[in-house]
Amino acid sequence: MWYVLILFTFHALSNLSAESVCRAPHDTTICAETARKMWYFDNSTNKCVSYVGCGTGLNDFGSAKCCKDSCPYGSN
Repeated sequence: MWYVLILFTFHALSNLSAESVCRAPHDTTICAETARKMWYFDNSTNKCVSYVGCGTGLNDFGSAKCCKDSCPYGSN
């Protein structure tokens, strides 16, 4: 049973293309204690944008370089 679950999880994660991660909605959450400078790919401008937050969504990156490397089709 665990083997099937692990196999399914691996298959689901491998189907997440880089663009689907970059085009994922940007989540906004409240996390005052753990907030830090993060980056996300803004679909309306096709650019990586900084914000202060917790980085809980798919479309969150720890640095501008990581965002630009992950979303190269944007107009960074």
